[in-house]
Amino acid sequence: MSDIIHHTSRRIFSPQYKLEIVNEALAKQLSTAQVAQKHHINNNQVFRWCREYKLGAVIPPKKESSFN
Repeated sequence: MSDIIHHTSRRIFSPQYKLEIVNEALAKQLSTAQVAQKHHINNNQVFRWCREYKLGAVIPPKKESSFN
């Protein structure tokens, strides 16, 4: 997956990947635990990303317009 970077033993997830996970968890079709298991991440991480999303911290940065 290009959305996950393995620098060290810790994985770094792109904002777009986090948003995908959050949207899936908030859709309520699967439990948060099922979403986490499906993507091989910890359930607590999904909860944290959902909380951050609700606070506005997980939204990917907007692309800068070429028109100023």
